[in-house]
Amino acid sequence: MTLEFLKAQGRKKDYTELLPDNDASYDEVIDIDLDSLEPMIAQPHSPDNVCKVKDIAGMKVHQIIIGSCTNSSYKDLMTVAGALKGKHVHPNVSFAIAPGSKQVLK
Repeated sequence: MTLEFLKAQGRKKDYTELLPDNDASYDEVIDIDLDSLEPMIAQPHSPDNVCKVKDIAGMKVHQIIIGSCTNSSYKDLMTVAGALKGKHVHPNVSFAIAPGSKQVLK
């Protein structure tokens, strides 16, 4: 996936495959049950002010910002675009999208 990403960025020459040694062992393996995770949402006035979406279900929304402090990727924005396709943002809601780079914007 990394190689494909770098190719798409025009940076194939920057790719170096990294593999573990044949005799590598790991101190710990962490398994995450993705089905047990719940959607989270950041609230005003800090990205650290996070709660479960279900805990604020029904709350009036005034503003939506699609972006990330670690730069929203093209895939992130296309996921949102797919969810919003054919829909409209309520006229009383401020809606902003912050692409992570000029390349993502293009």
